[in-house]
Amino acid sequence: MKIKKLAVGLIPLMLLTGCSHFGSDKLIKNRFNYTAAIGESWKTQMLLNIVKLRYGDVPIFLSVQSVIDTNSFTTRMNAGGTWGDKPDLLSLATWGASFGGDVEYTTAPTVTYAPMGGAQFGKRMMAPIPTPSIVGLLQAGYSAEMILRLTVHSINGQDNHFGLDKETPPNPAFYRLIDLISALQASNSIALRVSSVDGKDNVILSLHEPRDANSRANLDEFRHLLGLDPNTLDFTVVYGVMPANNKEIAILTRSVMDVLVDMSASIEVPRQHITEKRAIEAKVATQAGNRIISPLLVIHAAASKPDDVSVAVPYHDHWYSVSDRDITSKSTFSFLMFIMNLASSGEEEESPSIVLPTGR
Repeated sequence: MKIKKLAVGLIPLMLLTGCSHFGSDKLIKNRFNYTAAIGESWKTQMLLNIVKLRYGDVPIFLSVQSVIDTNSFTTRMNAGGTWGDKPDLLSLATWGASFGGDVEYTTAPTVTYAPMGGAQFGKRMMAPIPTPSIVGLLQAGYSAEMILRLTVHSINGQDNHFGLDKETPPNPAFYRLIDLISALQASNSIALRVSSVDGKDNVILSLHEPRDANSRANLDEFRHLLGLDPNTLDFTVVYGVMPANNKEIAILTRSVMDVLVDMSASIEVPRQHITEKRAIEAKVATQAGNRIISPLLVIHAAASKPDDVSVAVPYHDHWYSVSDRDITSKSTFSFLMFIMNLASSGEEEESPSIVLPTGR
């Protein structure tokens, strides 16, 4: 009988033990779930706004301000027993006992959104991406082709092609600069740094004379295309269309909105929508001189919801998507999120707060 009493006494203890682990387990699970959900919502919002720009529609950005998840864990227990007038503890016919209980778990998530507008919209979407941010990405080893093609309008007057520009062909010199920068980085012949003088960040591009003939030829061509002083090794990088002298490199950066408009040209819009003037006709560059230009982002259109996609949104009776089997497009699409953050460099903004009361 003592053994039976001990087992009965352990039941509430076991329930309480499970309850003690409930809070920490749910915290880990909920944090993962909300992180994944916020990421997916940003991808969907980004793709929808790119599509809307191609259709001449107004892009709307909502930022997540807070996520509040209230969890409730309730346990109920009951017990009962019957005994005869002359209980015989060894006979089940003269006594009985019953135990019961149930567990109830509820969750009530609340997500707070705020539209991006006013000064915040102007600064994050319309203002040029800071030059030091772009230089920092190059120095960190990100692809020069992706960074420069996405975020730069021109370098020392050498223009990048803009996706919706149907008249101006791609400038071969700009794409040659991309190849030269990549090659010079690989040979450690070029370095970028940010130095602070009187509280102002100055971007310096330093050249190092390489030993091999091929790298020296690349360095000479780089100087020639940008019109740089052949006897100078350190050049100041400034924002603008043209440099003030041959010891400066002027980079005209794009805004986030410019980047999104440029990416909208890569959408495979149904021809009928172009004919009916529903969408803007765009010319996608495939070649600059002898250099083949591969698209950084391809957005497919289909009449029905496609399978095997990284992200997809419905719009104008069609589904627009990025294939999960297109690593270049997926990488470019993910990089757009970095660009959004680059545009807000120096802006004090609270990250989304996640409040998770997990109870016991």
